[in-house]
Order: sequence, then structure tokens, then C-alpha cells
Amino acid sequence: MGQAFSSSTAEISEQEQHWVLVGIVLNKVLAPTLRKVVETELESWHDSLCKPPDEIDKQSFAKYKKKLPPSKNQLQYQNINNNSIHRLASAYDYGVKDTLSLARLFVKPFMAHFTGFDETMDISALLTIIGEAAPFVPSGVAVEAKKVRSDVRNLWAHCNFSEWTVHIFNDSFQAIESLVKKINLPAADEKKICDELDFWKQKGNNGIVFCLPMAFKCRAL
Repeated sequence: MGQAFSSSTAEISEQEQHWVLVGIVLNKVLAPTLRKVVETELESWHDSLCKPPDEIDKQSFAKYKKKLPPSKNQLQYQNINNNSIHRLASAYDYGVKDTLSLARLFVKPFMAHFTGFDETMDISALLTIIGEAAPFVPSGVAVEAKKVRSDVRNLWAHCNFSEWTVHIFNDSFQAIESLVKKINLPAADEKKICDELDFWKQKGNNGIVFCLPMAFKCRAL
């Protein structure tokens, strides 16, 4: 029989609990929803960009779009068509032949390794794409995505448990919910997502039970 593990690492603080719950919401609730939205919106936009006068699928080094307004960011052509193997940009294939390639233009190379609108496309890439791609700008979705990325996702990814106070925890959920309500989901889908957010928020505000494996203690917070 193993003895109960008594190290202080088995103790989960309120701030640590907040961090865990926000991570669950970002990756298990928000990300799957955003993948569907990004795929749908970029598919329509790509179809439009392939028509004259843009013809983004037929671009060459002699004539290619460096930016896609209103985004002011340079498009990352090294992320598509295996262009990263070339030392010179003049050797790149600038044809944006599919929706996934269009998505890759908006993220930094280290974020561009996703292979579909699936779990390989993480929350950071999703929020970056939504924050820059034209279809999300008029409705204000881009602004909300940038806020979630800077104030929630980045704070969560660069973890400092002491920062995850009740105030920051609740503000994070409010920012995520504002984004969800901006992306124009069907009413039933929006309600389902908002109910899930509220479920996890209440877990954080009311205390949850963490069951630690093996001989670790099960402790009510």
C-alpha cells in the first residue's frame, strides 16, 4: 500500500485553479468553436480572392500581395508551398492555392505547422488569424480576438500563478464570452457555448475538486 503523498506540490492554490480552468476553456471550449468559424470565413474569402483582379492563387514573385488590408502585417509566404526550403524569396511559390495556405499567411513561421482546421491549429494561431483577416474586421470580431489573445491567452501561456486573481479570472471569462457573442453563431450554438463558459466560471468561483493520481490526495478547494 502506498502512503499518501504529502508534498506541498499536491496542494492546489486558488490562483493555480484559476489558471487550470482558463486553460480548459481556451483549449476545450473556445478553440473548437473558432476552428469552425475560421474555416468557414476563410473558405469564402479565399474563393473571392481567387477571382480577378486579385487572383491570389496565380501570384508570382513579379506580382504578389505583400499585405491583405486592413491588416498592416506582412504576409508570411515562407509558410506555404514548402517555401521555407528556399534561401531567396525570389524562388518562392506565391500562389495561395487553398484556404489553409491563406490562414498560414497571417501567422509567424513557428505557429504555421498546423495541417488542418483541427487540433493542430491551436488557440494562439486561431486568435492571430481572426485578429488580422479581413472577414473578421467589420463586425468587431478582430478587436475582441486581439483582446483575448493579449489579455487571456498570453497571460495563461506565460504562466505566473500569482497573477491569476479572482479579478483576472472573471475578466478572462468576460473577454472570452464577448468574443463568442461577436462571432455570429446560431443562437442555439451561442447559448451552448455560453452555458459551458458559465459552468467552468462557477467551478472557479465556487471551488472544485482536484483528484490527483496514484497516492495523491483528493482535495476539495
